[in-house]
Amino acid sequence: MTKIQNILDNNETIACVLTETINNVGNSTKLILNCGKPIIIHKSVSSVLREIAEFYAIDLKLLRKKQQTYIHNKYYMPLPITKSLLLIPIKTKTPIVPKDPSISYINFYSIKEISSSKPYIYLNNGIKIKSLNSVDTIKKRYSQASICHRFMDSANSNTAYDYPVTKADLEKLKEEILHTQKCLIESIVRHKKNNQFS
Repeated sequence: MTKIQNILDNNETIACVLTETINNVGNSTKLILNCGKPIIIHKSVSSVLREIAEFYAIDLKLLRKKQQTYIHNKYYMPLPITKSLLLIPIKTKTPIVPKDPSISYINFYSIKEISSSKPYIYLNNGIKIKSLNSVDTIKKRYSQASICHRFMDSANSNTAYDYPVTKADLEKLKEEILHTQKCLIESIVRHKKNNQFS
């Protein structure tokens, strides 16, 4: 079981996913949980995002494509993973070499405040994240995430928004299918017995 699986299995909430470069290791990721605990993972942010998505049985490629439709933007999409994890992409690191990761992700629900004068994001756990984006860009990304949040809130209404399916949703669906299958089999068996004695 990976670190990510352990974290999510323990129902820990991720506050942010930060790209890091560690000497003698290379591209790594610092996860900060809502409780403030930092966890270093020696994998790139992209790899960590894929693991998080796989845990919840979400196809990131399809999710990003769907978000482009809702937000009317092609790049830097907010990623609604669960009802408590909506990731906002922001730049936190200057690339050292071409294709060097520079984008981190902040959980929309973990944000307490965005500075109006400096590119700082303050989290509910007291941690301050400095972005290399402008204040206007940070606010734009936050607004886009707010739109996702509203769509997610209205997922049970008539709004046509396909909320990402989680493992728990799939398990529930599996149970319902098995129950329906069992009922159908019992019905067929009863029908055959009735025909035999009719």
